[in-house]
Amino acid sequence: MRDLSIQHPKRGSRRKVLLVEDDASVVASLRLFLKSDYEVHSASTVSSGVNLFKNLQPSLVVLDLRLADGDGLDVLREIRSINPVAPVIVLTGYASMKTAEESLRLGASDYLHKPFDGYKLKSRIIELTTEVPSQRQESEAASETVSVPAHRILELERKAQASSLFLHDASNPVTTALTAAEFLCDAIASDPERFGEEIRDIGDLLYGAMGFISGLFEQSGSIECMRRLESSEVAIHRIVDLAVNMVRGEAQANNVTVTVHLQSRNAKVCVNRFAMARVLLNLLRNAIQAVEPHTGRVALRADVVGKHVEFSVLDNGPGIPSDHMGRIFDAHFTTREEGSGLGLYICKRLIENMKGTLSVRNEPNQGCCFFIKIPCL
Repeated sequence: MRDLSIQHPKRGSRRKVLLVEDDASVVASLRLFLKSDYEVHSASTVSSGVNLFKNLQPSLVVLDLRLADGDGLDVLREIRSINPVAPVIVLTGYASMKTAEESLRLGASDYLHKPFDGYKLKSRIIELTTEVPSQRQESEAASETVSVPAHRILELERKAQASSLFLHDASNPVTTALTAAEFLCDAIASDPERFGEEIRDIGDLLYGAMGFISGLFEQSGSIECMRRLESSEVAIHRIVDLAVNMVRGEAQANNVTVTVHLQSRNAKVCVNRFAMARVLLNLLRNAIQAVEPHTGRVALRADVVGKHVEFSVLDNGPGIPSDHMGRIFDAHFTTREEGSGLGLYICKRLIENMKGTLSVRNEPNQGCCFFIKIPCL
């Protein structure tokens, strides 16, 4: 285990770190790494991130570029208008030369791609929160534009070229980590008195995250070459709980109410659990982003109807324009400036891979509703 602890001069003098990240699992994991040495605060939206920065004046910001209500670059611009030299580490799961260059131009201290090594991130945080900016750094950061060094552009290009190798090289260690996480959870469950509640929560967090990542590898291959996903019997509530827990933080940040209605929690379907959870997660996130804060309502239902389980995600947003209805499942069709247009396309392919159907319709005076129909056991 690597020792990255910090010796603080006196009680109450811990530096503040602000996490601007809308994925609750990422926030939880970063808190585990940082809480012993830093006073950790978090925000999940552009507006709350900017407001917290103004009020807290943190020593460092860890910033995700894709947030529930907008672009993380907007947060970086606001931070730079308030404090030209505050260290900001930018995180992203979406490699983009344009956003990388823009974040560096705006004075980001570093630019890291997900997944990242928690210890390396903490080490970088320690470096940035203990060094004193030089006068040259201050004048550069205060200027309206910052030129991006050629070697940083070359570095980003190399990362983009290497991305195709990542899936191949990472698949084996992800499998190893998932197996280890499952063993850890089994060990904790077999002797609950020996382990505290926090250790149990860490085990559950690790296993859920690694399982979801492992599922992404398999789903990627099945989408590209139409290979049948490995399926197994699983209770409906296990799929729903996984998806809802991963979107809960985003819903709370947007003041959107998410309700779950399960006709039979223990009814079983034969599907790939993580692929099914991924589809529900995508539909829930789309619904949360489609409704208005405070009045937004999203309902997830799962009912057994004959020989099928029917899932539905209903929102009270504005609905889908009629001229878009025939195209929303097409690859690369999107109405969002930063969208990839692949979310619903992948969802449909995954559901069809599991012998199900995915459809959508506008609901009168309510919004829209996505329907999934899967054979049950």
